[in-house]
Amino acid sequence: MPEQEQENQKTPRRTFRFQFSLRSLFWLTAGVAVLCSVVFAMPNWAAVPLMLLLTLAFPGVLVVLLAHGGPDHRAFAIGAIFPGCVVFLIGAVNVIETFSRSMRGTILDEDTALTMRILLLGGLLATILGGLLCLGVDRAVRRSGRGKTRL
Repeated sequence: MPEQEQENQKTPRRTFRFQFSLRSLFWLTAGVAVLCSVVFAMPNWAAVPLMLLLTLAFPGVLVVLLAHGGPDHRAFAIGAIFPGCVVFLIGAVNVIETFSRSMRGTILDEDTALTMRILLLGGLLATILGGLLCLGVDRAVRRSGRGKTRL
């Protein structure tokens, strides 16, 4: 009996560590670099349509994650889908406004472009934050053993 207790004490407790592959770190760095260049360095005539395109494509990516992803991907998509739809509506209104301006022949002024950039970037960050929050809650519930993973 005492030998069995000593064996239980000898087994180290497994700690959780973040481990990333070199490829995933490369893609993350490249994505952040492209996002920063679109938000801060590109001229308005290129950055605003590109950000609007990203905004309009993002809910589609979330739906694909929701339908075909694993439990963690689905939890992220569930948390991000509502803010993503709000950002989609903001992007759709901005697309309509941008096209109506171009039809009238007016160019995009600096104040409007800055407002659009801030709204779209803030909405994208809110979407990612909502997804990460839902993912954290899902992992906490699964870790406690109270919830079933039926996602």
